Amino acid sequence: MIYVETNSIIGSENLAYEEYFLKKEDMNELVLMLWRNRPTIVVGAFQNTHEEICEEFVKARGIDVVRRTSGGGAVYHDLGNLCFSFIMEQEDFTNTDYSIFLNPVVKALRGMGIQAGINGRNDLVLGDAKISGSAVRIYKNRVLFHGTLLFSSDLEILSRALRVKQDKLVSKGIKSVRSRVTTIAEHLSGDMGVMEFREKLLQALFEGTERKVYGLSQEERMEIMNLARDKYESFLWTYGKNPPADLVYSQRFAGGGITVKAALKNSRIEQIRFEGDFLGCMEMKEIEQLLSGVVYERDAVSRVFETLDIRPYFGTITKEEVVSCIMGEDIT
Repeated sequence: MIYVETNSIIGSENLAYEEYFLKKEDMNELVLMLWRNRPTIVVGAFQNTHEEICEEFVKARGIDVVRRTSGGGAVYHDLGNLCFSFIMEQEDFTNTDYSIFLNPVVKALRGMGIQAGINGRNDLVLGDAKISGSAVRIYKNRVLFHGTLLFSSDLEILSRALRVKQDKLVSKGIKSVRSRVTTIAEHLSGDMGVMEFREKLLQALFEGTERKVYGLSQEERMEIMNLARDKYESFLWTYGKNPPADLVYSQRFAGGGITVKAALKNSRIEQIRFEGDFLGCMEMKEIEQLLSGVVYERDAVSRVFETLDIRPYFGTITKEEVVSCIMGEDIT
């Protein structure tokens, strides 16, 4: 395993580091990154940024907003939050068990007296409260698995910066985003700072083996900084463009929420866009292109999905659930 140190607390730069090493096809070894961001909201690849953040509060506090390339929901980062990234080659993504990345983190946490567990959405939890969320991005034969560790983040700022939809809270039987999460520091037996925690986690993940640190060349660092500026700091990437929509349907399923926005012409789908916190790990362009020109009728839409494996796009959300959302049918 090779460790990459970003030496940055800027979200756009850290996400650029991830993408650079995800697409670095001559890197055969498992890559590990541990990094922190200054106060930042990181929205999922398929979310509508305007709907996920409390814009007035975020602007007043000077909180950065960036978009990552993986699915899932929006998260708040600050210097009390430690992010982890694993990047590796993988030939077959069928029924991939991503707990192979989380188990070493759980083992490391338990070594510090934190009895963490993994829930069905690849979150790390302490009892009923969440301490880490994770997401996946696939690029060719390489996979990025990354997540957060809420060590000592300001949960009050977190709850005020994010706009959590009421249907999400209702589906989980809880009253607020603040009640869903806890910090690791609250459950430690003694005092520990986030940087000491980071070092202990690194030691546990390398399990006494040599910690090989990747040495970035000046050219590589420049390429990463250019990617941060041109992509991750661009308004278009972060906020996106909303195509004109004749219909907008939203539903929440066990595997996450989906919003479908579609423009129709002569009873056919001219444009379609999927938004939500579903755990997709592939770009949605292929799905959207397959649906373009299809008659907006249930059987025709269903046929598009008949032979398609939608798990890389929608996670555990089923074909029937996706079709029902496209057609505006409530099957929940």
